[in-house]
Amino acid sequence: MDVPSYVALVAQGRYAEGLEVHRRQNPFPLACGRVCPAFCETRCRRGDIEEPIAIRAVKRFMADHEVKRPWTPPIYGGPKRERVAVIGAGPAGLTAALRLAQQGYSVTVFEKLPVAGGMMAVGIPDYRLPRDILDHEINNVRRAGVEIQCNQALGCDFTLDELLDGKGYSAVVLAIGGRVSGGDSVGEFVNVIAAAIAAGATADEIATFQVGTHPALTASPIAYPLVNAAELALKQMR
Repeated sequence: MDVPSYVALVAQGRYAEGLEVHRRQNPFPLACGRVCPAFCETRCRRGDIEEPIAIRAVKRFMADHEVKRPWTPPIYGGPKRERVAVIGAGPAGLTAALRLAQQGYSVTVFEKLPVAGGMMAVGIPDYRLPRDILDHEINNVRRAGVEIQCNQALGCDFTLDELLDGKGYSAVVLAIGGRVSGGDSVGEFVNVIAAAIAAGATADEIATFQVGTHPALTASPIAYPLVNAAELALKQMR
């Protein structure tokens, strides 16, 4: 993130240009301007002299100033024949979908919840991140040509094999998030998935793992679907 550039542009009153710089790396300035923990401010060198620059506040001011001007993301690549499915409409999935659409790919996002946004929508209270603000940024992604289908759960409403073989998608991006249950760590679960791949599990088996469904998991206490192991699962897709 080129923080010095957009801060300097805001100081010059060039808010739209500053927002363009921000969106090159992060398409959610309205959300981040409200909920970001602002770790970057602890590294701001201005703090060695007096106080760090209030980077998050600058970001929010910049984004709010331009909020009434809907953003249509630029398309950099020509239309591609390949279609891409993205599973998960949280920040990672929406960002991946947007960047693919900007390169000319036809992209569909499948989300198991009734709303898009992931933890931005269901993990952050409205008083911190108002729903209309989040919807505004999600609609920016839609304007790039991204289709978002809610109430579509992997392993229940469709499978990876169905997407690739039946529906004609050339690739699938798994952006299912990092939620865990029962106190088990994401790292432990990733190790289990790696063991399952080495033992020959299919992509659809990986996406719906429960205890005892595959020899690699018989000794594991983990009993929930695939979490944050997209790269490992993708190795099994082809």
